[in-house]
Amino acid sequence: MWPSMKINSALAFLLFTSASIAQSVPAGSLPTACGPNDVKFAVHTESRPSLIPPIPQGASRLVVFSESYNVGSRCGGSATRLGLDGRWVGVNCLGSYTSVDITPGEHHLCANVGSKDGVKYTALNSFSAEPGNTYYFRATVFLGVFDPETFIHMEPLDGDEGAFLMGSWEVSKSQQK
Repeated sequence: MWPSMKINSALAFLLFTSASIAQSVPAGSLPTACGPNDVKFAVHTESRPSLIPPIPQGASRLVVFSESYNVGSRCGGSATRLGLDGRWVGVNCLGSYTSVDITPGEHHLCANVGSKDGVKYTALNSFSAEPGNTYYFRATVFLGVFDPETFIHMEPLDGDEGAFLMGSWEVSKSQQK
């Protein structure tokens, strides 16, 4: 198979599987893994910390990276809201990450991004957290790839890749308004 055919096949697979995972939902309704739709955040980025604090005894850690294709503004209207078990835990500017300590057990993760027309795009994932472990996910936003097609895809990352990205990406800091 020619290299360009492999790339095209891989791109088509990614586009179709992402579209099946991430759905456009009406502005007023979000899956139960997310938080309430009317919650707003103030968000900014900071340089990556030189020292990442250890996970508290008996807890787990969730790290979510947000990236985008075809978006120039990093912390503009395309910031990604992150929900866990029905409540918002933060917002990522694109090209940054959020880290939150969580209790062990079954969790339901939501990544949600809005668009200019008010339609919300959401990706979901679930995982089971064990004490002392870190769980990494990447939420990728595709805005206007096939105008006006927009979607979001979320995938778990290998621990080595997650730790590597934490060493080079900025941290998003958000606070509910």
